[in-house]
Amino acid sequence: MLNQKNCIIVLDMKTQDFDCLNQFTIDYNVSFLFVSSIPELINFLNDKAFQTVLIIFKDNEDAYFSGEVLDKLNDFTYIPRLIISSKKPEQNELFFINLPIQQKLFIDVYSSAIKEFQYYKDSSLKTVKKSIVAKQSGRFKIQTLSEARDLSRALSHLCNEPNRIAMGLTEILVNAIEHGNLGLSFDDKTKLQEEDALLLQIDYLLSLDENKSKYVEVSFEKYSDRVKFHIIDMGKGFDWKPYMHLDESRTQTSHGRGIAMANMLAFSEINYIYPGNQVELIVYLKDKNEPYSNFK
Repeated sequence: MLNQKNCIIVLDMKTQDFDCLNQFTIDYNVSFLFVSSIPELINFLNDKAFQTVLIIFKDNEDAYFSGEVLDKLNDFTYIPRLIISSKKPEQNELFFINLPIQQKLFIDVYSSAIKEFQYYKDSSLKTVKKSIVAKQSGRFKIQTLSEARDLSRALSHLCNEPNRIAMGLTEILVNAIEHGNLGLSFDDKTKLQEEDALLLQIDYLLSLDENKSKYVEVSFEKYSDRVKFHIIDMGKGFDWKPYMHLDESRTQTSHGRGIAMANMLAFSEINYIYPGNQVELIVYLKDKNEPYSNFK
C-alpha cells in the first residue's frame, strides 16, 4: 500500500469517469484531485508534500499540449504521468489507458508507473561513492538485482542529471539479468508478476548451478563532453529494435517499457550490438546535447 500523501492529479476530466475506482482509492490509500487549468495544475505539482501521479486527458490536446504547456510540464519529469484517451497511444506515451476506464487495467498501469519512477526521488542517490565519480573509467561485474540498482545509483553521478541516469541504467541492467542471464521471456515475467512470484523465481534461478557463474559486465569511460557505458550480459541476445520505442501492445501492460523509458528519458544514444547481449549507452554532458528533448 502507498502512503496517505499519494495524490493523483487529473487534468480536465469529470469525476464520474473515475467512479469505477472507488475501491482502488481505499485499497491504495490515494485520492483524486481534479483540476481544470494549467496554473492550478502547476501549483499542485510544485507542492512537495504530495507524492503525485499526473493524469492527462489526451482528447483535449489542442488546449493543453501547446509548446508552452509542454515546457512547463517538462519541469516535472520526475512525476509519472498517465495518458487517458479514446484515441490510440503514441510512441512516447509510456503509461496509457483507453476509455472507458477499467479498474484492473488502471491498477496495473498505475502501479507500473509508480515503480518505474521511484528512482527519481530515491534519497539513496545522494550517497554516491566518490571513488567512482573521481575515475575516468571503470569496470564492474554484477549478478543480482540489488547489485544492479546499487551500481546504477553510483554510476549515475558521473552525469549531469543522476536521477534520470539511475533509472535508465537500472532498467538496462535489470533486463540484462532477468532476460539475458536468467533467460526469462516477456510472457514468463508477465505470468510471474500476476502470481506475485517474480522475485522468488529470480532468487531460485540465481541459485542454480548453471547460473551461479553468470554475471553482467558494466564498464564506463568519461570524456570531457560525454560518458559512455558498455554493458555485456551472458545471454543469447534478443531483437531489441521493437523495444526501443513503446508500441500500442505494451502501453497497457505491467512491464515492457524499460528500454523505451531509458531511450526517452535517460540517454542521448542507445546502441545495441548484435546479437543483442551488448549495449552501448552514451550521455552527452554539454547543455546543447542534453538527451531529454524528446520527452513530451
